[in-house]
Amino acid sequence: MCRSGSATILENNQDDKATDQNPVANIENNRDDKATDQNPGPSRGSSTRRLSPQLGSDRSESDDELSEPDPDSSDEWLPSGSTGNSRSSSPDAAPRRHEGGKTDFLELFLTDELLQHIVDQTNLYAHQYFEARPDNLPYSRGNAWKPVSIPELKSFFGLSFLTGYIKKPNLELYWSVDEVDATPHFSKTMARNRFLIIWRFLHYNNNALQDGTDKMYKVHPVLDYIVEKFKELYQPGQNICIDERMMQWRGRVSLRVYNPQKPVKYGIKSYILCDSVTGYCFNMCPYVGEASTLPEIVFSLLDRLPGHGYTLFMDNFYNSVTLCERLLGTQTNVCGTLRKNRGEPQIINKITNTDLGVGEKVVRHNERVMVVAWQDKRLVRMVTTCHQDTMQRVDVWQRGYKDKVAQLKPECIVAYNSSMNGVDKLDQNIAYNPLIRRSLNWSKKFLIRSVEGRRNPRAPYNTDPESRLDGDLSRHKLEHLMPTSKKVRPARKCRVCARRGLRSETKMWCQSCCVPLHSGECFTDYHTKLNYSV
Repeated sequence: MCRSGSATILENNQDDKATDQNPVANIENNRDDKATDQNPGPSRGSSTRRLSPQLGSDRSESDDELSEPDPDSSDEWLPSGSTGNSRSSSPDAAPRRHEGGKTDFLELFLTDELLQHIVDQTNLYAHQYFEARPDNLPYSRGNAWKPVSIPELKSFFGLSFLTGYIKKPNLELYWSVDEVDATPHFSKTMARNRFLIIWRFLHYNNNALQDGTDKMYKVHPVLDYIVEKFKELYQPGQNICIDERMMQWRGRVSLRVYNPQKPVKYGIKSYILCDSVTGYCFNMCPYVGEASTLPEIVFSLLDRLPGHGYTLFMDNFYNSVTLCERLLGTQTNVCGTLRKNRGEPQIINKITNTDLGVGEKVVRHNERVMVVAWQDKRLVRMVTTCHQDTMQRVDVWQRGYKDKVAQLKPECIVAYNSSMNGVDKLDQNIAYNPLIRRSLNWSKKFLIRSVEGRRNPRAPYNTDPESRLDGDLSRHKLEHLMPTSKKVRPARKCRVCARRGLRSETKMWCQSCCVPLHSGECFTDYHTKLNYSV
C-alpha cells in the first residue's frame, strides 16, 4: 500500500536554524519570483491533500480496465491542421546545486531523528532476540552484542557506502591485514565483528506490533520518512517522468513479482517519479500486490505537483486519452506512448504496420489531446497535450553509416526520447557503485537500495549537466579522481578530448559536473562553448 503521509517519526516542522545550516539543492523558503517562474511548482511549505491509493496490479491486468469501446462518441477528432493544439512545452528550469560537502548532503536525508529511530529499533530487536533465546551458545558471536549509538551507526553506514567504491569479493576482506589487499581505514573505524553484528540486528520496526495485513510493515516508518525527505528537499524541473523499477530478489516474500519481459525478472517492484534531467527520485510507491486503478497510482506519485504546469512523460502502461484529459484539467501536460484501445480515434486504432510507409504519420486531435500514429521501423502511437503537429530533424545512428544520419521525427517523439529516461538515470547512478551485499533479509536490502541514489552521482558519458554553461567558473573546480581498489591515482578519458576524437586520459574531474577534464583549454571550452567538440 502506498503511503503518502509521513511516518510517526516524521515531525511536521523544522526550525529555521536547521534549514539555514543545510541548504537544499533546489528549493528554498526565500525563493524570489524570478526563480519561481523558471521552475514551476509549489513551495516547500505548500499543503496539498495527497491521495493514498492501493497500488496497481500487473500491466497485463490493466488493459481491460482502461479500454474505451466508443472513443469517437464524446468528442470530435479532427485531422492535423484544422485547429491545432496551441499548447507548447517550455524548456526545463535548470536546478540549483547543493554547495555543501557530500556528508552534509547525505545528512539531509539520514538525519539524527531517523538514525535515533533505527538505533532504538535495532537495540529493541537485539533485546527481543536474546530474550527469546536464553540458551544461546557460549561462543556465539551474538554474545558480544552491546547497544548501538548514533555515532556508531553513522560509522556503520559510512563503511557500508564505502564498500560501493572499494570492490572486494566478500565483506571480511575489508578488514584483511594482508599487505596486498589491506584497507586500514575499515579496521581503524570499526572492528569487523562489531560491523557484522550491527548488520545482523539492524532493524526498522517493532516485530511485536506487526500487522499481518501490512506487507511493508518492516520498513514503513523509515521508508515513509525518507520519501517525505525526497519530496521536501527538492523541487523537480518542468519535465518529470513515471516508470517502474525492480530490486532483484529471489527469496521468499509475498510481494515479489515476476515479469519475463524485464532484465530483472524476479524482484520487488516500485513505481518511481523522477526528474527527467537529473534522475532525482521525487516519490516512490512499492507494489504490494493490491489492485488499484492506474490514474490513482499516477496522482499518488504526483503528490503536490499537479496544478503547477509540469510536463509528465509516461509509457503506454499508464497512458490513456481519459487520463491525459484529467491531468490537463489539473494544469499538468502529458506526453507518452499509447496502447491500443486506450481512447484513441478509430482511424488510428485500426492502423497496422503495413498501412503506412516509413516516415508517414496520421494525426488526430480534439482541441485538448493529440494522438499520433507514426511509422518508423514499427508503428508507434503517441498521445500528447503539449506539442504541435511538427517534425523535428535529429541525428541518429544507422547501420551501414560511419556517422549519424539526419532523420525527421514528430516533435512529441523527440521530446519523449529525451525526457523519459529519468528512472534509467537513477538506476545508472546506482549501478556505478552498488553497495548492496547478499542478505536473507529483504527489508535491509530494500531500504539501502532506496537511499543509494542520494549519493553523489557520476554523469553518464553521453549527457552533459545543464549547469556546465551557467557562466560561473568559480563554482566549477577541478579535483583529483577518487582512488579505487585497483588504482591509487585512477585516470579516465577527458570528455572534451574524447568528443574531438583524441585518446587522452586525465586524473582530474570537475566536481560540480562530475566529468573528467584536462585543466586549461579543455576545462575552459567545456564550460564556455555550447559545442566543445570542434
